[in-house]
Amino acid sequence: MSPLSLALAACPAVLYASLSPPSAGCARPQALRRSLGARWRQAASLQAAASTDGRGVPEAAFPTASGTVGASGGSRSQDGEGAGGIEPSQLVLSRRGKMVAVPPGLEAQLAPLAHQCGCSLAALSRAVAAEDKPRQAGMVQHGAAVAAWLRSQGISDAQLQRLLLRCPVLFSRPVEQRAGMLLGQLQGLGLSAAEAARCFESQPAAAGSTSFAPAIGVLAELFAAGSKGSGPAEQLGSFLQKQPAALRLLSSKPEALQQCIDSLLGLGLTTAQLMAAARSTWTVLCLSPARLAALADVLQQELGGRRKLCAKLLHCAPRVVGCSLETVRVRAQALVQVFGQQATLDMVSTAPILLGIDSSVWQTALSVMQLCGLTEEQAMQVARNDAQVLCHNWLAVRLLANRLALQRCLQLTAGQVYMRHAGYAADHSAERLAGRLLFLQHHGLLRLLVAEKKELLQQWRHQHGLRAGRLAPGEPSFISLRDVCRLKDSQFASLPAVQAAGGLPALQAFLAELDCNPAWQELQAAAAAEQARLLALVPPDLRQAASRRQQAAEHSKKNERGWLCVVD
Repeated sequence: MSPLSLALAACPAVLYASLSPPSAGCARPQALRRSLGARWRQAASLQAAASTDGRGVPEAAFPTASGTVGASGGSRSQDGEGAGGIEPSQLVLSRRGKMVAVPPGLEAQLAPLAHQCGCSLAALSRAVAAEDKPRQAGMVQHGAAVAAWLRSQGISDAQLQRLLLRCPVLFSRPVEQRAGMLLGQLQGLGLSAAEAARCFESQPAAAGSTSFAPAIGVLAELFAAGSKGSGPAEQLGSFLQKQPAALRLLSSKPEALQQCIDSLLGLGLTTAQLMAAARSTWTVLCLSPARLAALADVLQQELGGRRKLCAKLLHCAPRVVGCSLETVRVRAQALVQVFGQQATLDMVSTAPILLGIDSSVWQTALSVMQLCGLTEEQAMQVARNDAQVLCHNWLAVRLLANRLALQRCLQLTAGQVYMRHAGYAADHSAERLAGRLLFLQHHGLLRLLVAEKKELLQQWRHQHGLRAGRLAPGEPSFISLRDVCRLKDSQFASLPAVQAAGGLPALQAFLAELDCNPAWQELQAAAAAEQARLLALVPPDLRQAASRRQQAAEHSKKNERGWLCVVD
């Protein structure tokens, strides 16, 4: 058995944790890699200890309460007497980081609970064995009653099974002392029992809290000051519904939580801005004053921006705070090496997310623009003018479809699209931008499409002796790119030219059948071919990085609990 297989067999919670949802910007992937690395090293050392002796018999490798256990199942006690074999599947990594065996008799004691909840007895035994002895005893004594109570609250069998394996601590005390009290406090915020249980699935350690009330008081005060809408309790409940892992905040010490909030506000953020950042990434509220000071120091050293830039990062790109300081430093240095410090500072101030994405993303954007006809200086000028352009994956079929549609409809080259209209191509779905352009083409309205219509209308009015700022009868019904990209369907359909083509019903009918439209299918095929062409031409390291991002995105779509899409 390989070290990794051994580590996962010994601690299935590691695999479960790797698939649980991250909060945007959370440093969890790093922490998880460190955790997995520690388990790998420990399992590898244990496996190495199971080397054969001169007779080819594996030596004992795994320490247990009664002695050591060989990797092949043989064992020996401390006094040298055999004690029966223990399979690697019976080993588990305890909460204190030690490899221990499932205690004898624990499976038999947990069998009724496993049967009641319909979960794997072996998996339940390993999950419970990871806890200390008092909690193991509490699970055996109170688990069935807690499970029955959770069912009575509307928890489904599938969720109950996940909760039992992921968060056994919740079942280790009488209902009124833990599960009933903690879930009741969450339900008091407006969460259903199922939503409250989902919070514990995301943050099982929170089940060890004695009460959430102190932290709720601190957060309620912040929510009350940061919003003029509904009550603070209702807002906090909505906050947890959208970010279940934010339950960790409720298990924090109120003094430490208040200190973090005060240090964030001390940067210059308003309460409303802090709340906006927290709603995007709850981990912002976990930032200690020391961490904030260290981040500000890195920004000062690398970019020459300190408190103001740090506040902007927290407000506009809170996911950056989940990256390690070294990661932020390396990304800033990579930008400075290409654009210079002052230009980088200006660009990061405009697009703070540049420090929250892998450097290969913006490097790929520059490479694609040059492959499409721009010189290196022109590509860099596009980036300086609109740094957001660098934050998109320009090898994605969606963006390439938008670019091709703009090329065809405006009769531009690929380079001209990047120089003039890259923001439109990047910020909107192909169904909206390319789909609407195909609608205009289908109804013969492309002749009215212009990049900017204000100046053209003023010129037309001037030529006809009319006032430039006043609507005039008979003036052309130009359609600008902004109209195509930014207006809602109802607003776009209300444009005179679109109304004449059937208005909203015609637009909705056209978009509903878009997948079957030959022009759309041809555009998608052309975008896929362009993607293949560009992938073959970009540098190998950027090609590999693009492949990793694609695989991560596909994995994330298949697994809603995946965190692999986080780039750090």
